[in-house]
Amino acid sequence: MSNPKYMMLLFEVLGPKLTPDDLAMFEDHMRSSYELDTFNLTLSRYGDIELHNIIVNKRKQGTGTQVMNELCKFADYYGVRILLSPDTKNRDTGTTSRNRLVNFYKRFGFVENKGRNKDFRISYSMKRSPRIMANKGDIVNIGLHEDDDDEFNAEYDEPNYDHIPSVSAITPQMKVEMAEAAQKVYDRWEQGENDELNGGGICHLIADEVAYILSRANITVATQCSSYEQHVYCIAQFREGIYEIDIPYSSYERGGGFTWTKLPDVQFDSSFIVVSRLDSDPGNMNQYVEDWEE
Repeated sequence: MSNPKYMMLLFEVLGPKLTPDDLAMFEDHMRSSYELDTFNLTLSRYGDIELHNIIVNKRKQGTGTQVMNELCKFADYYGVRILLSPDTKNRDTGTTSRNRLVNFYKRFGFVENKGRNKDFRISYSMKRSPRIMANKGDIVNIGLHEDDDDEFNAEYDEPNYDHIPSVSAITPQMKVEMAEAAQKVYDRWEQGENDELNGGGICHLIADEVAYILSRANITVATQCSSYEQHVYCIAQFREGIYEIDIPYSSYERGGGFTWTKLPDVQFDSSFIVVSRLDSDPGNMNQYVEDWEE
C-alpha cells in the first residue's frame, strides 16, 4: 500500500505528469522563440522526453546552449529524463564532430548509456536524469494546463536566487583548470596547411572549455558571440547577477575573419581569466543573451 504523505512529497519534488499535449506546446514555444529550423520531441512509453532532431538557424551564437538549458529545466519541472543519440558528422545538420557533440551534451548533465549507466530498455546512446529543483520559479511557464497557469504565476512571481551558486564558486583552482584547458586548445592548434580550423581562430573552442568547467559546478552558462567583434566568450548566472567570463583573444591570437594566427609561445595561467559583472539582477540572463545575439 502506498504512503499518502510519501506520494504527496513525490509530487512536490517531481511536479505534475507530463502529457503529449504539454510536450507539443513546449515544442511550438521553442521553435518560435528561437527560430529553430528543426526541433522534434516525443514522449516515450516510459514517460521520457526523446529528443530526435534539433537544428538551429543561427549557429555559433549560443542558441544551442539556450535551447538545451530551457529543455533541461522543462524536463526537471516534470521530473522526467531526456534521451537522445548525437548525430555523426552531417553537413545537412551542421554536425562537424560526434565527439564534440557528446561533450556538449555532457555539459547539461547527460551521460552515455553504457557500462554501469546502461539502461537496456532504451536504444538511445545518451540520457539525462532530472534534477530536483530548489526553486521552480526558474522554470519556463510552458506546457502547464490552463487551469494551473494562475496558481503557478501567483506562487512564483518573485523568484528567489539564493539557491544558485555565488560568483565565489569561481575559485582560484577553477581558474587554473580553465587556463589548463585553454592551453590544450592552443597547443593543438596547428597553423598552415594542417590548420583544421581554416584560419578561423580558437576563441569558440576555448569558450566551450570554460563553459564546460563552469557547468560542472552547476552554474548556468551560455557561450556567446560578440555583436561588435569576432569573439566568443561565456555569460553565466550567479546569485550576485550576470557575469562575463572570458580569456581575451588578444592574449593568444590575432587577425580576423579566416586569417587568425597564433601568438607565439603563449603560456596560459589563471591571470588570463577575466570575470566581469554585467548586471546585478540574476533574472536578466536571457535578456543579455538575446540582446547580444541580435
